[in-house]
Amino acid sequence: MTDLHVWSIGPGIHAAIIALVSEKLSSPDDYRKRLPEGHGLVHVSIEIHQAGTISRPDRA
Repeated sequence: MTDLHVWSIGPGIHAAIIALVSEKLSSPDDYRKRLPEGHGLVHVSIEIHQAGTISRPDRA
């Protein structure tokens, strides 16, 4: 996973944005099914990148 943001939008209700990198791509629904139930996630956005396609700034 490269980035995760979760916030409360009501009592016991949460939204999330998940960005991930994978060598074997699946659909967002396939990744959504892997999330545990019972945590109040009612709105989840999933961003998927294929490994090796993201450029990162050089570090000194």
